[in-house]
Amino acid sequence: MNRDITLPSVARTRRLVILDATLPMPVLPTDASVCALDSHAIRSFRRYLGTEHGLVYLDMRDGLHADALAALAGTLRAGGALLLHVDLIAPGNTLRRLFAYAEIYPCITRVRTKSELAAFLESYQPITQNDVFQLTEEQQQAFKALSALQAHVISDSASHARCVGYLEAPRGRGKSTLLGFWVGENGIRATFCAPSKDQAHQLLKHTNDQDYRFIPPDQLQTWIPREREWLIIDEAASIPAHILRGILHRAPRLILASTSEGYESAGRHFSLRLKHQLNEHYERVERLTLSKPIRWDSHDPLESLINATFCLHASQSTSKVTTHRLIGSVKQLCIRFAKPTDLSLNEFSHVFSLLMAAHYQSSPNDVRMLLEDKQQQLILGYINDELICACWLNFELPLSASLSEAVSQGRRRIPGHLLGQSLGYHLQEHLLMQKSYARIVRIVVEPEQQRKGLGSEFLRRIVEYFKTAGYFALGTSFGASHELVRFWRQHDFQLIRFGHKADAASGFVSALMLAPLTQSAVAEIKRLHHRYMLLLPFQAIKQPNDGFFYVLPAEHLATADQELLLAHLKKIVAAFCSGWIPFPTAQPALAAAAHYQLVTFPDSHDALLHDALFTASSLQELAKSYGFKGKKDVEQTLREVCTQARLGL
Repeated sequence: MNRDITLPSVARTRRLVILDATLPMPVLPTDASVCALDSHAIRSFRRYLGTEHGLVYLDMRDGLHADALAALAGTLRAGGALLLHVDLIAPGNTLRRLFAYAEIYPCITRVRTKSELAAFLESYQPITQNDVFQLTEEQQQAFKALSALQAHVISDSASHARCVGYLEAPRGRGKSTLLGFWVGENGIRATFCAPSKDQAHQLLKHTNDQDYRFIPPDQLQTWIPREREWLIIDEAASIPAHILRGILHRAPRLILASTSEGYESAGRHFSLRLKHQLNEHYERVERLTLSKPIRWDSHDPLESLINATFCLHASQSTSKVTTHRLIGSVKQLCIRFAKPTDLSLNEFSHVFSLLMAAHYQSSPNDVRMLLEDKQQQLILGYINDELICACWLNFELPLSASLSEAVSQGRRRIPGHLLGQSLGYHLQEHLLMQKSYARIVRIVVEPEQQRKGLGSEFLRRIVEYFKTAGYFALGTSFGASHELVRFWRQHDFQLIRFGHKADAASGFVSALMLAPLTQSAVAEIKRLHHRYMLLLPFQAIKQPNDGFFYVLPAEHLATADQELLLAHLKKIVAAFCSGWIPFPTAQPALAAAAHYQLVTFPDSHDALLHDALFTASSLQELAKSYGFKGKKDVEQTLREVCTQARLGL
């Protein structure tokens, strides 16, 4: 296992170089080891995962992008430098947190003048890759375990055995290189899948040109295995969860490699849920981890600095509470309201680690949002001074009439206004955007203390407090599993809508639920919920696989319900015909109106209209069936039909 593979030297410490925003964008060296991203290119940072660099430049003068910073720091080789261009006059709370941890993990150089910048660039030397690679001790153990899986597969007695390997490690540990090495050394037939072929570079270059195929994630659903072929998915946490669940059924030999930090698009869903399903689908399961970095030194301060600042490893040590015994009575639960910036470094890390432990979409940008956005609030629950519960809230202030109009017409999206924006855009409830809401972003009980009534008591106390806090409603939005919908319903939250597409991370459509906090909100939310129950059977037509649409349409509607639907239909038809909302948003109301004879459509395109409203066919499928150029032409035809529709009882 000493095949010559060149990897970077780990002899030198990596540096974080802070450039003051008053300096111009530097003229950087042009060698291949340099990665330079301006404020626009930073949004596509994930395309650089799996690559390696000696110098990384990130222009964050318009605002810190924490996900990109954490991810691209992981592409930096030993001895390299990450140039971070930021505002040092008003650095913000996230950078202050980073600078505070830099006192513990010193690796920062601040560049404030042009002469200092010129001196740094003049001293930069491209980092070469001349070292001969040898497997580390833990890589050898992983290699042996993977090879044992292959030996099991090729044995006559287990030729049809279903085997899976799950390899999880922080970035920079050589996961991809190890897998490529394993394929090359064992002559394995494989299909590789990764977010892009560029990101699979380290994996593919070490395969010794074995018999392999590469496919992007969108081809996984149609992938068919060849005889004794392995499917190897790199960066598995970035693959939508529902696609991965399908693969567990269809791939008899599977390797999943995933980065343990939470800045891949599916966050920690795979670690929290999907990997626990492996035993249900495979006869032999091999779980592997790598801890020793090979891209940089084991005691590299930059990695420690990034991890501490953004709590990337916090979930591994969530709480001091480890006993299954209830450490006190539910009645002893003490509630503390805290602004995230009021917490000490360690307190914040403790709270965020608890929030991470229960959620599948945590990322460094969540740390930044909590620290920078004044509308974020933490509610903490303690028993005997031990942190047991945590709730993250986002306050949504009322929107002006002009902003409400722009949102309802799809011309504006207001960050941080998920509840009001959804009510105004998807439901065309303009006036409800001019109300104030408190949204529960996450709520969690320490894992060892769950199922003891603490979560219910914690939520009950939160609801009671906000009934006198001046907000219209308390709301939440989440991946709509049966268990979660049931939990929120038990605490008097009413279902207002389901989304139309499954979330990439959870594999579930989103649910929006509200609990009224004022007397006027009671009537409004009751109206919204009742109306949605009338529409839900018709939305289910288009989403037959979402698993919880068990409501059948009523045979006849009372006059009050007819009037309720008709008032909603007028708003939806106007929005759809004006091009403000897409057809999937309008379909439930249009289908319900047609079913209950609240609308009369023109005779033209009868068949198309029927299939669009009452079958599971997508717009793309309808375009193919009816000879349209594409889904936009189908949608435009449907808009024209609706423009001629007559509404009325």
